[in-house]
Amino acid sequence: SIAQVSPYLMLKLSPMADIIMLRNRLSETQSGYNLLSTGIIGLKGEVKEILLLLGRETKEEQFYIVNCESPESLMSIPTKMPVPQFVADSDLSGFRYLLEPDALLLKTGAHTMANAFKLSPDCHIYLSDELMQGAIAQHFKIFEILELRPFDKNSIKLFGTKYSGAAVTAKALPLSSEELAKRLKINKTNSVNIHMFGVSTSQNRYLIACRKVSACD
Repeated sequence: SIAQVSPYLMLKLSPMADIIMLRNRLSETQSGYNLLSTGIIGLKGEVKEILLLLGRETKEEQFYIVNCESPESLMSIPTKMPVPQFVADSDLSGFRYLLEPDALLLKTGAHTMANAFKLSPDCHIYLSDELMQGAIAQHFKIFEILELRPFDKNSIKLFGTKYSGAAVTAKALPLSSEELAKRLKINKTNSVNIHMFGVSTSQNRYLIACRKVSACD
């Protein structure tokens, strides 16, 4: 068979595949192959393919992510990363930017970003005082924080009136983005820049109103 003579094997998998499960299962096989790299292939911010390269040699595994619209965007991400920093609720109001990673970056499991604090283990939203720079910036939507309030009836009423045309996203909440927009009484998005996030930290829930910016602002 090919597996008996080829020094390398490449597997093409569904974009829905669980990366952690795949790595665990491959590490348990006795085929003589080692997982050398995992490629996340995306189009318009969505994961389209997962490619696994296996070989008989032994070296540190790497993640690669690339958007098909711009092949020059190919970048590698180390698989061994430090534990992410989590923001304390008392410090939430001190940050200027909210960072939302795209599906390609989330698929790698690379949840540690330099100079950025994650809201909670289950909420893949980051806060930072600095704009994201370099190649990795293309894998984030970047927002300037305008206002942050506790997630309660008064804030829902205030934000629904003040930011009536905003886009709405719910993250790590027991309701969908559509349900949150309905509670805010936002029926139609008519602003291309204003975005509201309903989020959870490890302790509380918040509403955050933001203005979308680019990495070069």
